[in-house]
Amino acid sequence: MKKIYFFSAVVILLVVISGYVFYRLYFVSPIKDAAVIQFEITEGQSLPIIIKNLQAQKLLANPWLFKWYFKKGGLDKKIQTGIFELQEDLSVKKLAEIITNPETAEMKLTFLEGWNLRDYGHYLEGLGLFQAEELHEVVGFPTVDYRFVKDMPVPLDFVSEFTFLQDKPRYLGLEGYLFPDTYFFKKHATIKQIVEKMLENFGRKLTPELRAEIKRQKKDIFDIVTTASLLEAEAREEEDRRLISDIVWRRLAIGMSLQLDSTVNYVTGGKKPAISSAEQLIDSPYNTYKYAGLPLGPINNPGLESIRAAIYPEKNDYWFFLSGKDGVMYYAKNLPGHNENKNKYLK
Repeated sequence: MKKIYFFSAVVILLVVISGYVFYRLYFVSPIKDAAVIQFEITEGQSLPIIIKNLQAQKLLANPWLFKWYFKKGGLDKKIQTGIFELQEDLSVKKLAEIITNPETAEMKLTFLEGWNLRDYGHYLEGLGLFQAEELHEVVGFPTVDYRFVKDMPVPLDFVSEFTFLQDKPRYLGLEGYLFPDTYFFKKHATIKQIVEKMLENFGRKLTPELRAEIKRQKKDIFDIVTTASLLEAEAREEEDRRLISDIVWRRLAIGMSLQLDSTVNYVTGGKKPAISSAEQLIDSPYNTYKYAGLPLGPINNPGLESIRAAIYPEKNDYWFFLSGKDGVMYYAKNLPGHNENKNKYLK
């Protein structure tokens, strides 16, 4: 009798274990609306390391079962590298389908605030994804005015998809509008798809409230983006950007030259903290030493903080500013005070 009970208990235990294994392998599913978690698999990672990382992110309930399933089917040889969107409590089968499918693998791209189109092109080329020229053929080449250039491909026109581009001159590229951020793209994403996602992000960041305020001030989005790009290049801190924003708008109002080194650097491709006297004479509509008013267009792709600073300047009575060798911004109400700051903080 005891043998029968023992045998029955063993059978029941085996059924329970088999049921659990079968359930975990094929049927368990995440809780409805469970959060999506970004999981990265890098080149050369072994199956034990992947299992350890899955456990660390609470994405794997049974590591032994996972390892057995992958080894049994030879799936460990098919694991892809990249970023995957996973959820807690996926079945082993579903998890396997995701991380062995090249169509579900994503790449992470991070574009920094203040990068211009040159920087974007170098970044993508450095990752081995595209040639810089491929990007520029879609979004435009830096400093190029397509009214006067006939031997270069005209950038794509996205104005029908994104209304915030309506006041951007058609003869300029998309400098200023490719919002700097971290993005996730499918590995086979095209340049056009990458650009569209960045433009969509710009559209979300420029909220209806911000657009209404721009309209209330009787300004246009293009001038706000151009000004924001100057603030991004000239100052690191939000307070400085808001102060400089007021200086820029007041100078523009009276026709006073902006004389910003960052605009000349955009023309030359340099990163100099202070440009030379010869560079100040460079003939370019982006050179704010030679020409009054805003440069022809944005000189980089500004972040939201700079865009907001361009829209909401902080009133002050300064007319001049400079960034000292110590990284601190110094302001002056007149030219003699500005020259004094130069002697104190730039030499």
